[in-house]
Order: sequence, then C-alpha cells, then structure tokens
Amino acid sequence: MVLVNNNVAYLLGYLAGDGCVRSYLTNGWKGHYVISITSKYKKVLIRLRELFNKEFNIQSKWNLRKGVNHKQGNTFYQLQVYCKKFYYQLKRRGTYGTKNWRVPNVVKRANKVIKANWLAGFYDAEGSKSKLITGKKTKYPCSFTRVRVSTINRKGMKDVQKLLLDFGIKVNITNDGITIVGNKEYGLNIYKKEHHNIFNKEIAKFSYRGIFNKNIG
Repeated sequence: MVLVNNNVAYLLGYLAGDGCVRSYLTNGWKGHYVISITSKYKKVLIRLRELFNKEFNIQSKWNLRKGVNHKQGNTFYQLQVYCKKFYYQLKRRGTYGTKNWRVPNVVKRANKVIKANWLAGFYDAEGSKSKLITGKKTKYPCSFTRVRVSTINRKGMKDVQKLLLDFGIKVNITNDGITIVGNKEYGLNIYKKEHHNIFNKEIAKFSYRGIFNKNIG
C-alpha cells in the first residue's frame, strides 16, 4: 500500500480536523484500538467509510450512529471502528488528536494535488463558509465572503498556513479567544477574492461537502 495518495491525503486531513485515533487498555492488559469520526453530515461519513475500506482494506465492521448535542441542540453522526491493523496504518502516517495533530511530513513533501486533498479533508471537517456584512446601519453596507477554519492547535495551524501559502494564499493566524473549556482558539480566515478563486480552483474541487466552491447569497 502506498503511504499517501489523493484519497489517503483527504482522509488524513479529515482525521486531523475531526477524528480520533487512540488505543487504551481494559483490565490492565487487553488493548483496544479505535478510530472514530464525528460530523453533522451523514453522507460525508458514508463516503469516508467507502474511502477507508478501499485504501486501507478494512475488514472490521464500522458502526455509524446518530446522536444529539444537547448543549448546542443539533444532531451529529459518529462513524467508529475497532481495528488494530488500521490503527497502526494510520499511526505510520501522522499524529492525531485535537492538540497534537500536524500535517504529515509525507504530505508536506508531496505534490500540490496531494496537499490540496489534505486541505480539502481538513476544511470539510473543520471549515465553514459564510457571508458577512459590515456597516449594516450605514448608507453603504459592504458584504464579503469568509472561508474560515479554527482549532486549539497552534502548531497544526501553522502547518496549514504554510500549505495554503504553497498555493499563493497568504493568511494570518488570529487569536480567537478562549473556548468554553478554557483552551486558546486560533483561526485562519480567507477574505480576499483572489484567494477565494485559488481556493475554489485548487482545493475546494476535492471537497465532499461541496460548500466551498459554491457562491453564497
């Protein structure tokens, strides 16, 4: 199996954004190896399951369940599998976890298509696109589109910032305050129209959510 291709790069990006790859012991000796991904979009998780099975030859059974976030009042879906072989295949390719994920070196050294697929996966997991309006109470309000991603992992965000720069998208990391559990949050915001055009042309075309290459409003 290749270490990384377009599909694997996308999957690794999604895991960095919204995945869990961990092992733990029960009764002090029996090891469990679990990979789980959470999303509001069931169709995205179904597609991820297909890609994981194809690229990593997963024989174990996946569990796809529906849940409710009572604090936020919205529905989510979780895709989960227990598989030791899959766990070690992923660990060979990078680091994971909210505070520890990084862009894998194999992606950093790869061609732009591989990098674009990793970014597409990451933005599908963590990104958003919205239309903002300034000066609403003035005679000449101004509207603009923002593509945004945020995380509590500053080192990971610096990796993403450098990947975007490889495409000519120059953005600064912003300090976005403190999360409800007390972690510092960092953001990357794409505002400039020329940067949106590059993002749509080079990166968003690999998105499975499909929101980043659509106009808003």
